[in-house]
Amino acid sequence: MSRVWTFLATSALVAVAHGCATGVGTDTGTAGSGGQQATTSSGAGGAGAAGGGGGSAGSAGTGAAAGAGGGGGSSQCDDVVDGECLQGYSLGSIAPGGSTQGPVTQVPNVGESDWYTATFTPTGPLNFGGGTPSIKFAVNTDDSYVFDVVPDCVGGTSPQCNEGGLAMNVTEWSFVDDQSTAGASQWSTRDVPWPTTVYLRVYRTTGSGCQDYQLSVTR
Repeated sequence: MSRVWTFLATSALVAVAHGCATGVGTDTGTAGSGGQQATTSSGAGGAGAAGGGGGSAGSAGTGAAAGAGGGGGSSQCDDVVDGECLQGYSLGSIAPGGSTQGPVTQVPNVGESDWYTATFTPTGPLNFGGGTPSIKFAVNTDDSYVFDVVPDCVGGTSPQCNEGGLAMNVTEWSFVDDQSTAGASQWSTRDVPWPTTVYLRVYRTTGSGCQDYQLSVTR
């Protein structure tokens, strides 16, 4: 099991399973640099690929039966989310303490993607964002799916992690905004941009099939 070190306001290090964190601001007047936390999946997709062959063999009913072994053929999948970033499914604007979920859907084949947007409008004083934006899978059948977090649709770079790598090929991500030192200028500036709007690309790790997934967003 992998571990992540994530920073709290007291600068204590706390172990969190399966993830990574980035960003600490400790200068007076520096807003929270936050922490992007990401979790990678493992052993994903094998069963889905095997089931895909069975599902493509017959009628809709036959495909569903074969899918019980790991996903029916791609012709039977119900992919309801757009594969273009600019037409991505909006998960809405999530307020502190709020939550939402995307539809239960599938990505039939490797090389295809579903796109989403989520908005976390800043609500705190000055540059403090408010709450802890977090995204993960509520459903991820056979660990078939991962997602990338990007700031836009034109090639923006995914957030970096202190332990190395980017928030790509992950199953969980969060941004912790708690690192401003108290004082007259607290939260007046920030080191790491608050993720007002993020774009999510969901895709399969291997093979093909109709395994379900669903995103869950909290703040």
